[in-house]
Amino acid sequence: MISEIDVLNEVEAYRKYLTLANFQNSTVKMYCRILQKFLQKTIAEFPSKELNQDHAQSYLLMRLEQGKSWSSINVDYSSLRKYFKELLNYPWSMRKMPRPRREKILPSILSREEVHLLAF
Repeated sequence: MISEIDVLNEVEAYRKYLTLANFQNSTVKMYCRILQKFLQKTIAEFPSKELNQDHAQSYLLMRLEQGKSWSSINVDYSSLRKYFKELLNYPWSMRKMPRPRREKILPSILSREEVHLLAF
């Protein structure tokens, strides 16, 4: 059951795994922060359930509804996928949980002054 998960122990085990896998220190901190938030939210919402990919999907959808950017959600996705696949050895179905598509943002329009600066 999810309520039996010790968040701090899970985050520490994940930190050790990522460190041994030679991830950048900034990535380790970010992934651990994401995992901690995910586990705390999941324990609060589904205490009597078994942890599974549906919880990760629910978390990512919540982040999307909060208006988070594609890049933020993609980092969340990567962190949770690695946690499920590598640390827990749980299956991760790409059909059930596709990676978010990158937002296509048009470049801003340059002012006449900016165009003039580029020309010279």
